[in-house]
Amino acid sequence: MTDEMSCAVGSAFTLEEAARALGTSPPAGAADVQISGICIDSRDAHPGMLFVALEGQSEDGHRYVPDALGRGAAAALVARDRSDTGGEAGPLLPVDDPLLALGGLAHWYMKRFFIRSVALTGSTGKTTCKDFLASCLNGPYCTLKTLGNYNTEIGVPLTLFRLAPQHDAAVVELAMRNLGDIRYLAEMVSPEFGILTNVGESHLENLGSIQNIARAKAELFRELPSDGWAVINLDDPWGEWIAERTAADVRYYSRHPRERSVVWVEDLVFDRWVRPSFTLCLPGERRVRVDLPVAGEHHVDNAAAAAAAADLMEVSARDICCGLRGADLTGMRMQWQECGDIFILNDVYNSSPASCRAALDTLQRARVGSRRVAILGDMLELGQSSADRHGEVGRIAANSELDLLLTVGEQARRIGESAVRTGFPSSAQRHYGSRRELIDDLSDAVLAGDAVLVKASRGCELEVVVDALMREYSAGGGGGS
Repeated sequence: MTDEMSCAVGSAFTLEEAARALGTSPPAGAADVQISGICIDSRDAHPGMLFVALEGQSEDGHRYVPDALGRGAAAALVARDRSDTGGEAGPLLPVDDPLLALGGLAHWYMKRFFIRSVALTGSTGKTTCKDFLASCLNGPYCTLKTLGNYNTEIGVPLTLFRLAPQHDAAVVELAMRNLGDIRYLAEMVSPEFGILTNVGESHLENLGSIQNIARAKAELFRELPSDGWAVINLDDPWGEWIAERTAADVRYYSRHPRERSVVWVEDLVFDRWVRPSFTLCLPGERRVRVDLPVAGEHHVDNAAAAAAAADLMEVSARDICCGLRGADLTGMRMQWQECGDIFILNDVYNSSPASCRAALDTLQRARVGSRRVAILGDMLELGQSSADRHGEVGRIAANSELDLLLTVGEQARRIGESAVRTGFPSSAQRHYGSRRELIDDLSDAVLAGDAVLVKASRGCELEVVVDALMREYSAGGGGGS
């Protein structure tokens, strides 16, 4: 369940209030018990916590109810047919499905606050867009945003429970694996605004086609109210198709001025790190110069989306500019790190054909380092198209002016093979079956002065490769010459 384990609620409530929100009754004698936090890992339990017993692929939270209550948890939310699981250790709140109850309770909790809510979806870019928008809103609003990867059916409720009376706005990222996931999360969040970054090939394994991925993204916009706003990427081939499926008003943004676009950019240039600078064009013929703190031309789209939504929320052009420039961005996404004698482009949080193309383009255009090295791992969740898509990335890599291409993982092998077939020198391509094999070879493969891209899907955990590079070169003595 990654790091989605616990949170302190922003405003405490009683067990009786929780029970009523879920359409049931509180345990006898426990109605006035105060809930000040939610946890799904018994090791995080402490006084005031409501422990939610979830069933996962390898663990059943009901096994840990006695442990959670023994550590001081105020109560446990359990499945009705497992309501004897806690013994006499503490009060139990039985429900039909603890996971659905967690979401229902979060929806009730959010409705206690009068806030402006934004939900974001997209195959790529949604986390950076979320960070940009939250930063823009932080001028006129006290804004809650999704932290880390709290964007699932577990993470979104824990995000909502962090709402507190001081908040005026919430920016919530919605992830999905299957059709229906985004609808469920959107119903929970009840957003006033929805943002689409793009529709890409992530999740092909479960959804089978780009059209089904577009249908899944459209679920957010079907849930928007008629007096809400849909902020949609006009450059995306599916943007207008999704716009036709919402009752909300639509605001389009784009990379360049287009007939139906309301927000766009002009005069785009880049610094040596490929960090964009551009003129942001807003409604009312307003213009403001923006410098982004992150590398990659594709982040211009994320900034435009955030600006379009912020403008709808009556944020000034000045605050939008300051917010984009000073955004606190989630790590491991197009993050340049200088380490001794090398430059690392850390983009290990996720990977897809589109994001690989963008990362390789950024590495090629960067004016740092003497050689360009790409370390690419598996792209996951591509289903039957996996071989073709890894081959496509290999062809892109072969034309990216790389000096060295290192691949790691079973599927990533096809990247290297395809690159060599496309004309990339076989002497400059190495494949490794595991992270350990790659790490053991880093000191020979990576030379002082190199600019190194490290990229793979999250499940590959290539941050350990970044850490190894940092250890090897931090003293300035690593690598060959």
